[in-house]
Amino acid sequence: RDQHAKEKGRLQKKIEDLLSKLEHQTSEEKGEMGEAEVYAALKGAFPSDAIERIAKGMNGADILQKVIQDGKEVGRIVYECKNANTWQNEWISKAKRYRLDYQTPWVVIAARTLPHGEKSFVVEKGVPVVNFGLTASLAEIVREAVGEIGQLRNSRTDGEAKAVQMFEYILSDHFISRFKGFAESIAALREHQSKERQWHSEAWSKQTRYYDEMENERREIAARMLAIAETPTKPILKVVGGT
Repeated sequence: RDQHAKEKGRLQKKIEDLLSKLEHQTSEEKGEMGEAEVYAALKGAFPSDAIERIAKGMNGADILQKVIQDGKEVGRIVYECKNANTWQNEWISKAKRYRLDYQTPWVVIAARTLPHGEKSFVVEKGVPVVNFGLTASLAEIVREAVGEIGQLRNSRTDGEAKAVQMFEYILSDHFISRFKGFAESIAALREHQSKERQWHSEAWSKQTRYYDEMENERREIAARMLAIAETPTKPILKVVGGT
């Protein structure tokens, strides 16, 4: 039991460290996304994995990520992307069906609108639901867990039990709280950067106006001096005579 507790603690610590590392990424790396952008972000973040989009009109989720280690598939992550203005509970039922269809517990709904007015991340009836712009960040954590579980399955007899523990942890209140805190940090950073860009834009605009005013005054002075230099000087007449 002690060994199991230590192993669980080690895996949770690794996820905590990854969350902390993600907090230092800039907001531009986590901008607003749609399905195509999520797909591109996943391809860029995990070049060794097999990531594919399911064609429109075909049965299945929107994106399938096959986690590859040492040339072998060790797990799958499924993404269902919902770019709608209102949340629909039927998405949860569909996501749970995908767990059976793709033989993986790791099914994530990436959506523009989350249930219960949530803005960043929530677990709805056992299914992770994440804002589009944070999907790639959540994927890094889930992918880390899947990779760790793959190694445990190859080296230990309790690999399946560890898989369940990791899945339960990512659905836990502790993880949800930490990930929301991460999302709030990103939102605050994005707002700060937006204000900073606006300040710089206004500062440059003022500086440009001042330089233009200075240049106009310099040109006026130069024109006056040139006019003086080019205007013929009238001779000074001396008054001769007198009593």
